Amino acid sequence: MNKRGSHVGIIASFTIFIMFLIGIYLVLDPVLRTQKDKQLLLDHLEIDLLNEFSDNLTTAIISSEGGTCLNLNDSEVGISDEYAIVKDKNKVFISSVRSGNTLVISSSSETSMWVYYSPVEFYGNYQEDANTKICNNEFCDGDWSSYNNITLGNPEYSFNYSVPSNAIGVLWRIKENLLGERNLTISGDCWNYAINNNLLVLKVINTGVGSTWRCLATDGEDVWWDYPFMGQLGINLYEEGIWWQVETPSGCSVPTIESVRNSEEIFEKKIRDGINDFENLKANLSIPVESEISLSFEMANGKILSAGKKNVSTNVYAREIPIQYIDYYANNVAGKLIIRIW
Repeated sequence: MNKRGSHVGIIASFTIFIMFLIGIYLVLDPVLRTQKDKQLLLDHLEIDLLNEFSDNLTTAIISSEGGTCLNLNDSEVGISDEYAIVKDKNKVFISSVRSGNTLVISSSSETSMWVYYSPVEFYGNYQEDANTKICNNEFCDGDWSSYNNITLGNPEYSFNYSVPSNAIGVLWRIKENLLGERNLTISGDCWNYAINNNLLVLKVINTGVGSTWRCLATDGEDVWWDYPFMGQLGINLYEEGIWWQVETPSGCSVPTIESVRNSEEIFEKKIRDGINDFENLKANLSIPVESEISLSFEMANGKILSAGKKNVSTNVYAREIPIQYIDYYANNVAGKLIIRIW
């Protein structure tokens, strides 16, 4: 028996096996490195995105013993000139208005009230339920992410709002695709008509290339549709609402502060802003130049907003992040962020 030949065969087989393992390693190593790098990038992006979308929420629980209104000073709850929204125990909105560093609340229910403060804007103080309106579901559904495209058909929408007795002015909050979300100042003629008739009449008309936002005005015996917003055109109409500017009442009582709590929360508005200005958001995230990213936001109502999505032929790495977030009306609801990188 040739033992020498046997040993040579074993050594050769072992050498081939080792070379085979090295070959597998050389093939798999770049893939494994890429997977590890992408997972580390996902970890980094999750932390950075949650930080980008978070801000402080101050929640004060207050009560009173009667009266017609309440004055709640910012210093009593440790904030300074932040947006505020007030609700009762049933989560019904209570009207409030700022007067300097004081929040004037148009209610003095003896039950507890919840006051939410944040640097991030709330929508609860906007009235979206017009007394009468001609509109469609997408433009008037209370959802500032859904829209009606006015290139389809020739729609004309109108909204009639009763003017509160203590109103001294009004802002018309609108959102369309060209100039985005903003406040429009109602013209003086339209405001005079609204005061004289106790009715603010608004209209949105398709011009064939976009929309004009109009208000009913008066001049002596003549009544016409004013055009203060001509040229500010958009073809996707999202939502509208009214913010009444009211007189600050006198003789308001000071509420009892039962508790104040500060928490770091994720805000719907900040997520939407990031998706709407996705290039600026990406610049803040310091993403490697060789990587691309997309972001989706699944809201509590099941609707999904996305930015950066592409059809790609390379491997895509994704992460789904369950979140609790504060919506436009200070409700704490559940949603998801989905990050994709390639």
